[in-house]
Amino acid sequence: MTKEAFIVGVRGRVDNAEGMEYLDTDMEDFCGDMRRLVEWLNHSESAPVVFAEPGFRQDLFTVPQPFIELYLATEGGLHLHVGPEGDAGVAADLRQGEMAIANAHFGNRGGEISGSYRYGCISLALPREAAFATWSQRPYLVKRRVPDLDRIRNLYVDVANLYHGPAHPYRELLLRSTLLMLCAHAGDPGAGQSPSTGLQNIHVRRAVEIMQEKRSDSKLTLTGIARYAQVSPSHLVRLFQSNLNTSPMRYLTQVRVRHAQGLLLRSQLTIKEIAHLAGFSDQLYFSRVFRSETGSAPRDFRRQAA
Repeated sequence: MTKEAFIVGVRGRVDNAEGMEYLDTDMEDFCGDMRRLVEWLNHSESAPVVFAEPGFRQDLFTVPQPFIELYLATEGGLHLHVGPEGDAGVAADLRQGEMAIANAHFGNRGGEISGSYRYGCISLALPREAAFATWSQRPYLVKRRVPDLDRIRNLYVDVANLYHGPAHPYRELLLRSTLLMLCAHAGDPGAGQSPSTGLQNIHVRRAVEIMQEKRSDSKLTLTGIARYAQVSPSHLVRLFQSNLNTSPMRYLTQVRVRHAQGLLLRSQLTIKEIAHLAGFSDQLYFSRVFRSETGSAPRDFRRQAA
C-alpha cells in the first residue's frame, strides 16, 4: 500500500525509508477536528466513551476498532504509530504537553521515547455515518500543544472518574458535559469551567486516585485506600456515601469492571489476562462480577461489540 493511500488531513514530511509519515503540529486541523467532536457530542444522547485512562505508564496497543482516540502526553514522551503493523501509516512523537487525535480503525501502537513517560487516552465509539468518513477510511493523526496542560489533564481525570464511577441519574449527563468541556478547551483556551463530578472533597479524590493507580492489585483493601486518603476507613465510607452515594469498595469494583470493558474492546488479551489486569485473582469470580455489573459475560460482551 502506498504512502499516499494512508495520509489524510495531515501536514508532515517523510522521514524514513519505509514511507512512514511523521507529523508536524497542525493547529488548524486539530482545532477543526475538536470543533467536529464538540458538534457531534452536542447532538449525542449519551457519551460514547469506551475507554478512559488519565495516566497510563504502559505501551499502547489498540486493535482495529471504529474509535477516535484522544491522547495526551503528561510526562516524558510517547511515540505513536497509527496504521497496520508492518505497513506504512502515520506516526508522531508526543512530548509532554502535546495532545493528538487519531483513529483506531487500523490499529494503534505506541511506546516510550526515552525514560519515564505517562499519557492519557480516551476512546470514543464513532457512529458509522458518512460525516465521519475522513476518520475511518485510512490512518489519521493530528496533534498540537495544548494551551493549558494542567487543566486538560484534570479534565482527563474527571472523564475517567465519571466513566469508571458508579451509575447515578446524572452520570451520563456529567460524563458527556465533561468530555465536551475537554474537547472545547483543547481547541479553544477560552472555554468555560468543567461541571461538577462529585469529587471535590480532597480525601475522596485521593481515594479515587489510588484506586485508579492500584486497581490491578487484587489485595487493595479499604484500609489501604483510607491510609492513602489520610482518613480512617469509617470516615472514608461516610465521605463516599455523602459525595458519591456509594461505598469505596463498590466504587473500586466499578472502576475495575470499567477497565475490563475497555480492555475487552481495545485489546486481544485473554479473559484471564484481563481479569488479572483489572484486579481479580480468580477468573471465575471476575466473570461473575462482570456479569452482575454489565448483564453479560466477558466473552459475550466482547463478541457483541465486534
